Amino acid sequence: MIHDPQRARLVKLVQELALTSVSNTGKFAADMRSIVLHHEAAPLVGHVCLDLLEESGFPPEEIDAVGGLTINSSMVGAAVLHAAASRGLELDAFALDQINGRHVGPRIDGRAVVVVMARCGSGQGALVTARLAEQAGAQVLAILSVIDEGAAARQLIESAGYQYLVVLEPKDFEDEAQG
Repeated sequence: MIHDPQRARLVKLVQELALTSVSNTGKFAADMRSIVLHHEAAPLVGHVCLDLLEESGFPPEEIDAVGGLTINSSMVGAAVLHAAASRGLELDAFALDQINGRHVGPRIDGRAVVVVMARCGSGQGALVTARLAEQAGAQVLAILSVIDEGAAARQLIESAGYQYLVVLEPKDFEDEAQG
Protein backbone atom coordinates (compact mmCIF):
# COMPACT_ATOMS: atom_id res chain seq x y z
CA MET A 1 0.00 0.00 0.00
CA ILE A 2 1.23 3.49 -0.86
CA HIS A 3 1.43 5.80 2.16
CA ASP A 4 2.38 8.99 0.31
CA PRO A 5 -0.92 10.72 -0.58
CA GLN A 6 0.53 12.33 -3.72
CA ARG A 7 1.80 9.02 -5.07
CA ALA A 8 -1.48 7.32 -4.14
CA ARG A 9 -3.45 9.98 -6.03
CA LEU A 10 -1.11 9.61 -9.01
CA VAL A 11 -1.78 5.85 -9.07
CA LYS A 12 -5.54 6.55 -9.13
CA LEU A 13 -5.15 9.07 -11.95
CA VAL A 14 -3.01 6.67 -14.00
CA GLN A 15 -5.63 3.96 -13.47
CA GLU A 16 -8.46 6.30 -14.48
CA LEU A 17 -6.78 8.13 -17.37
CA ALA A 18 -3.96 6.09 -18.82
CA LEU A 19 -3.79 2.42 -17.87
CA THR A 20 -4.41 0.46 -21.04
CA SER A 21 -3.65 -3.12 -19.98
CA VAL A 22 -2.50 -5.23 -17.08
CA SER A 23 -1.41 -8.86 -17.34
CA ASN A 24 -1.15 -11.54 -14.69
CA THR A 25 2.65 -11.41 -15.10
CA GLY A 26 2.73 -7.89 -13.66
CA LYS A 27 3.39 -6.21 -16.98
CA PHE A 28 1.20 -3.31 -17.97
CA ALA A 29 0.99 -0.44 -20.39
CA ALA A 30 -0.03 3.14 -19.83
CA ASP A 31 -0.65 5.94 -22.32
CA MET A 32 1.35 8.63 -20.54
CA ARG A 33 0.09 11.45 -22.76
CA SER A 34 -3.11 11.37 -20.72
CA ILE A 35 -1.06 11.96 -17.57
CA VAL A 36 1.51 14.54 -18.64
CA LEU A 37 -1.20 16.69 -20.25
CA HIS A 38 -3.72 16.50 -17.37
CA HIS A 39 -4.28 19.51 -15.12
CA GLU A 40 -4.00 17.52 -11.89
CA ALA A 41 -1.74 14.64 -12.89
CA ALA A 42 1.10 16.62 -14.53
CA PRO A 43 1.83 18.75 -11.44
CA LEU A 44 1.66 15.60 -9.29
CA VAL A 45 4.23 13.95 -11.57
CA GLY A 46 6.54 16.91 -11.09
CA HIS A 47 6.25 17.01 -7.31
CA VAL A 48 6.47 13.24 -6.84
CA CYS A 49 9.58 13.12 -9.05
CA LEU A 50 11.22 15.94 -7.08
CA ASP A 51 10.41 14.18 -3.80
CA LEU A 52 11.82 10.87 -5.08
CA LEU A 53 15.01 12.56 -6.25
CA GLU A 54 15.51 14.17 -2.85
CA GLU A 55 14.72 10.94 -0.97
CA SER A 56 17.26 9.13 -3.19
CA GLY A 57 20.10 11.50 -2.40
CA PHE A 58 19.68 13.93 -5.30
CA PRO A 59 18.50 17.21 -3.81
CA PRO A 60 17.12 19.53 -6.50
CA GLU A 61 19.77 22.12 -5.63
CA GLU A 62 22.43 19.70 -6.94
CA ILE A 63 20.64 18.98 -10.23
CA ASP A 64 20.97 21.46 -13.05
CA ALA A 65 18.44 20.01 -15.47
CA VAL A 66 16.06 17.13 -16.18
CA GLY A 67 15.02 15.88 -19.57
CA GLY A 68 14.50 13.08 -22.00
CA LEU A 69 14.25 11.89 -25.55
CA THR A 70 10.55 11.41 -26.27
CA ILE A 71 7.87 14.06 -26.19
CA ASN A 72 6.29 12.41 -23.13
CA SER A 73 9.64 12.41 -21.33
CA SER A 74 10.16 16.04 -22.26
CA MET A 75 6.77 16.83 -20.73
CA VAL A 76 7.82 14.99 -17.57
CA GLY A 77 10.90 17.22 -17.53
CA ALA A 78 8.67 20.28 -17.87
CA ALA A 79 6.45 19.05 -15.03
CA VAL A 80 9.51 18.68 -12.78
CA LEU A 81 10.75 22.14 -13.82
CA HIS A 82 7.39 23.70 -12.87
CA ALA A 83 7.23 21.80 -9.58
CA ALA A 84 10.72 23.02 -8.72
CA ALA A 85 9.80 26.61 -9.63
CA SER A 86 6.74 26.41 -7.37
CA ARG A 87 9.14 25.56 -4.54
CA GLY A 88 11.43 28.48 -5.35
CA LEU A 89 14.08 26.25 -6.94
CA GLU A 90 15.93 26.76 -10.19
CA LEU A 91 15.92 23.66 -12.37
CA ASP A 92 16.04 23.58 -16.16
CA ALA A 93 14.52 21.06 -18.53
CA PHE A 94 15.86 19.81 -21.86
CA ALA A 95 14.82 17.62 -24.75
CA LEU A 96 17.15 15.44 -26.79
CA ASP A 97 16.90 14.76 -30.50
CA GLN A 98 18.04 11.26 -31.43
CA ILE A 99 18.24 12.04 -35.14
CA ASN A 100 20.90 14.76 -35.00
CA GLY A 101 22.20 14.28 -31.45
CA ARG A 102 21.31 17.83 -30.41
CA HIS A 103 19.34 18.99 -27.46
CA VAL A 104 16.70 21.70 -27.07
CA GLY A 105 16.61 24.00 -24.09
CA PRO A 106 19.33 25.45 -21.90
CA ARG A 107 22.85 24.08 -22.37
CA ILE A 108 23.57 20.82 -20.62
CA ASP A 109 27.30 20.50 -21.29
CA GLY A 110 29.20 20.47 -18.01
CA ARG A 111 25.95 20.27 -16.05
CA ALA A 112 24.52 17.63 -13.71
CA VAL A 113 21.34 16.16 -15.20
CA VAL A 114 18.75 13.50 -14.48
CA VAL A 115 17.32 11.66 -17.46
CA VAL A 116 13.56 11.33 -17.05
CA MET A 117 11.35 8.78 -18.74
CA ALA A 118 7.56 8.83 -18.79
CA ARG A 119 7.66 5.04 -18.78
CA CYS A 120 10.37 2.46 -19.09
CA GLY A 121 10.04 -1.01 -20.55
CA SER A 122 13.27 -2.78 -21.46
CA GLY A 123 15.56 0.06 -20.40
CA GLN A 124 17.12 0.40 -23.87
CA GLY A 125 15.51 3.79 -24.49
CA ALA A 126 16.75 5.06 -21.14
CA LEU A 127 20.31 4.03 -21.97
CA VAL A 128 20.16 5.68 -25.40
CA THR A 129 18.90 8.87 -23.75
CA ALA A 130 21.60 8.84 -21.05
CA ARG A 131 24.32 8.30 -23.65
CA LEU A 132 22.99 11.13 -25.82
CA ALA A 133 23.01 13.44 -22.80
CA GLU A 134 26.60 12.44 -22.07
CA GLN A 135 27.58 13.00 -25.70
CA ALA A 136 26.15 16.51 -25.30
CA GLY A 137 28.56 16.95 -22.37
CA ALA A 138 26.19 16.39 -19.45
CA GLN A 139 27.00 14.44 -16.30
CA VAL A 140 24.10 11.99 -15.88
CA LEU A 141 23.37 11.56 -12.17
CA ALA A 142 20.49 9.09 -12.51
CA ILE A 143 17.68 7.84 -14.70
CA LEU A 144 14.18 8.36 -13.32
CA SER A 145 11.07 6.72 -14.75
CA VAL A 146 7.55 7.73 -13.77
CA ILE A 147 6.34 4.22 -14.58
CA ASP A 148 8.41 1.05 -14.74
CA GLU A 149 6.42 -1.34 -16.90
CA GLY A 150 7.70 -4.45 -15.15
CA ALA A 151 10.40 -5.43 -17.61
CA ALA A 152 14.09 -5.91 -16.93
CA ALA A 153 14.97 -2.21 -17.09
CA ARG A 154 16.50 -1.96 -13.61
CA GLN A 155 19.09 -4.66 -14.22
CA LEU A 156 20.08 -3.27 -17.63
CA ILE A 157 20.30 0.35 -16.46
CA GLU A 158 22.17 -0.38 -13.24
CA SER A 159 24.58 -2.78 -14.97
CA ALA A 160 25.44 0.14 -17.28
CA GLY A 161 26.43 2.16 -14.21
CA TYR A 162 23.39 4.38 -13.72
CA GLN A 163 21.17 4.68 -10.68
CA TYR A 164 17.57 3.86 -11.62
CA LEU A 165 14.72 5.56 -9.76
CA VAL A 166 11.07 4.60 -10.22
CA VAL A 167 8.00 6.52 -9.13
CA LEU A 168 5.41 3.80 -9.86
CA GLU A 169 5.74 0.11 -10.66
CA PRO A 170 3.25 -2.71 -11.34
CA LYS A 171 2.88 -3.68 -7.68
CA ASP A 172 1.64 -0.16 -6.87
CA PHE A 173 -1.35 -0.73 -9.12
CA GLU A 174 -2.01 -4.19 -7.65
CA ASP A 175 -1.83 -2.77 -4.11
CA GLU A 176 -4.32 -0.01 -4.93
CA ALA A 177 -6.70 -2.45 -6.65
CA GLN A 178 -6.70 -4.64 -3.52
CA GLY A 179 -6.70 -1.74 -1.03
